[in-house]
Amino acid sequence: MAQEAKEENVKVVVRCRPLLKDAGEDVVAVDLESDEQTIFIATRQFTFDRVFGFNSSQIDVYTQAAKQIVDFCLQGYNGTVFAYGQTGTGKTFTASGILSHCFAHIFGFIAKSGNDTQFL
Repeated sequence: MAQEAKEENVKVVVRCRPLLKDAGEDVVAVDLESDEQTIFIATRQFTFDRVFGFNSSQIDVYTQAAKQIVDFCLQGYNGTVFAYGQTGTGKTFTASGILSHCFAHIFGFIAKSGNDTQFL
C-alpha cells in the first residue's frame, strides 16, 4: 500500500551564499541540483525541503521559506524560524532579510484588518 504524503511540522532549508573573492574564497565546494532540494559536497549527497542557490534573493528566501510560518502566526498559531551554521556563512544576512519582510508582512496585515480587530 502506498504511503500518503503528509505535511511535516519541521522544514529544513539551506541557503548557499556566493564566494567572497575579497576573503580569498575561490573554490566552490557545493554542487546544487536543479531539483532545488539536493546538494552534493564531494561524493556525499544531502537532501533538504528546499535549497536556495548562490543567487537567491532575500524575498525569494522569505516567500518560500518563512512566509507560510508568518501566515500561520497571524492566524494564532506558534511558529519559529531560526538560522544555524558556522561563523561567516550568512546567517545574519539571511535573518535580516527575513525579518524585514516579516515585519512588512505583519504590519501590512494589520493595516488591512478592520478597525474592530485587536492584536496583542
